[in-house]
Amino acid sequence: MNAAIQDAPPAAVKHYESIIPRMRPGPKNKWVSALLTPGMFEQGYQTLHEVVTEYYSKVAPYGQLPVPIEYHHWCCLGVGADQCPDGIRTSDNLSSGSRKIAYNGETAYLPTIVQDWFGFPDQHWFSEHFYGARKDPTIFKCMSQEGHEESWTLAGLNDSHFTFAQIADVIKYFL
Repeated sequence: MNAAIQDAPPAAVKHYESIIPRMRPGPKNKWVSALLTPGMFEQGYQTLHEVVTEYYSKVAPYGQLPVPIEYHHWCCLGVGADQCPDGIRTSDNLSSGSRKIAYNGETAYLPTIVQDWFGFPDQHWFSEHFYGARKDPTIFKCMSQEGHEESWTLAGLNDSHFTFAQIADVIKYFL
């Protein structure tokens, strides 16, 4: 097991508690490493992976078409899905200059094949414990600053603008 995962959790996340059984160490370490690699993934929101294309005429020689430049943005779950060797990526065009990348048909949640690779519990476990679908298995409990217990998911942290480094800490210590 990676030594970083055995270290004590940082003070910022000491009140978190996993609700689900722990993830498999190998895939978990790969996900955490990807989140912490500077410049590898640009953080995005509300979708696993979005590609925005902008056209710049300043970089095109006179008389030539503008040069397209693509910007990739990932949710923390998209970074995780990108690590799975069995994930199938497809592209869905959105408005002009933008498209979503789907992983095994999913654009907002971890696909089942990726959840299985990480070692998240199966649908039967989620039905027993949460009375619902296994859409986002990255659920955990924490205490609010006011002392109230709250449940969060990684997607919720991501879309609330927690950084990839902060999310990596939650994954390392509590999932």
